[in-house]
Amino acid sequence: MMSIYQRVALPQEDQVSLTGLSAQATLEWTDSKIQALEQYLQGLKLFRDIIRTVTRLPSELLVEIFRHVQGEGQFPRTSWIKVTHVCSHWRAVALTTPTLWSNIDIGKNCSLFRAYLERSGDVKVNISLSHKARHEATVSSLLSQHARRISRLQVTRQAGERLLPFLHFPMPNLESLALNMISGECTLESQDGDDESDEEHLDIFAPVSDSFPQLRFVSLQRVLIPWTSRALTSLTHLELSNIRRGQVPSMGILLDILERCPDLEFLSLTHCGPVFPDDAAPSRTVSLPKLQHLHMTTIPTEVPCVLARLVLPTSVSLELKLDLPRDGLEDEDESGIFISAAFPHDKSRLGVFSTLRDVSLYFNNDIIEIRADPVDADSPHPRFRMFSYSKECRFKFILCVGHEAARLFTSSPVATLSIHDEFSLLDSEWESLLDCMPSVEELHVFTDSEPVGKVFMTLKRLSDTSGTPICPHLREIDVEGMVDDEFEMGRGVLRLLRTRHERGVRDLELLSIASKDEIALSMRTRQGLESLVGLLIIDGHQPTE
Repeated sequence: MMSIYQRVALPQEDQVSLTGLSAQATLEWTDSKIQALEQYLQGLKLFRDIIRTVTRLPSELLVEIFRHVQGEGQFPRTSWIKVTHVCSHWRAVALTTPTLWSNIDIGKNCSLFRAYLERSGDVKVNISLSHKARHEATVSSLLSQHARRISRLQVTRQAGERLLPFLHFPMPNLESLALNMISGECTLESQDGDDESDEEHLDIFAPVSDSFPQLRFVSLQRVLIPWTSRALTSLTHLELSNIRRGQVPSMGILLDILERCPDLEFLSLTHCGPVFPDDAAPSRTVSLPKLQHLHMTTIPTEVPCVLARLVLPTSVSLELKLDLPRDGLEDEDESGIFISAAFPHDKSRLGVFSTLRDVSLYFNNDIIEIRADPVDADSPHPRFRMFSYSKECRFKFILCVGHEAARLFTSSPVATLSIHDEFSLLDSEWESLLDCMPSVEELHVFTDSEPVGKVFMTLKRLSDTSGTPICPHLREIDVEGMVDDEFEMGRGVLRLLRTRHERGVRDLELLSIASKDEIALSMRTRQGLESLVGLLIIDGHQPTE
């Protein structure tokens, strides 16, 4: 046996393993060893093929792969750098592609920041300086050395930290600047208060004239700026947020800024005035023909004064978030006063609403929303949608908004009414709500505390009382809630639909009823509903004969 070992050059450790084995056991050991070695050889060949393929990938394709690994965010995580450790070829491709290193998020690691700047070569860079960044002097020095390459700069600092060390030098190719002090949210109460303790939280951004000649995007949060600054000129994007009441611009100054930005496409004003009374000439307006989106978060009384000064294209998307005092929500009369302030009875001051095609209004964190849907080119007016999230307010508050919307948007009536969360409605309140929205096309009610039969009962009762169907344009009814004993769900709905059909009202395209309770429908009732509805969805029913 020893001569056989020597002939095949069997390793010493294998010879030891074979010692004392029978012929059969030796054959089994040999077969097992051959199988293992063949698998290992197959793995080596596969590994060789992969290495060959990877090293032969075009550099352009590798770069795209690296971009995918970086992710879709503006400032990718540094974990993508691990791809440079796979092989020398990958590393060479990554290190010689400057654009892979052009989006830089400066954290605590100044060495990594310096490496990014070096590897990005001469291409333009986008830089985010977070509140975690340290070594201000080093960071400021590096930024100034590469100032001509900075295209986008985003600075986020905490209260007590300074912005100016990073902005004292010109950046001739800077196109986007976002400055954010994260010392806490500026609320309606804090704006009106006399507390000067917040003053230390506000930094003043006063760039030297022509420091940023290419600047087109400016976003300032809790940062003061001289309102005559050249940085507020020729912009396409302007966001001002949470400026102290004593520092916000007057109406005249705001109009001056907007006149210097005729190509403005995006404007957002959040808790930043303007100061009233209105100091601008009564007839003065500013045209923003290229504006695509206008956002305002403010108290209701400021809305009409600002909108009355602007000439906007009909294609603009208008979003208004109105702060109503919480005590106003508890008193229906007070709520009406606040809402009417946002929608003045003098329509000539808010004619903008009758021409715009996309309008959203929010009252105190989505309690009420009125939205206009995009419409086809053939439609003369937009369709306004009203969504009410009434868990935090009385239903009469919703009624007030509904009446105001119906009055103001006469040329673009509310098309969708959607009520969510907990509420308790009297029959008369349902009647009042539906009666002020005769053009509603879609009705959605989702609640765990209200019998959904009330919706159908109200529609049936109003139709019987008036002699004509209420809400004749209804196309969809989607309800979810409790099933009550007072209203036989299946037969009651069927009687309503038959009445509308007999009076010439078009049949519903969709009827969806859902409940955790049992909805008992006979097959005959179900067939009757299906004959009067394009699509019938009953979730929770138990068909009975």
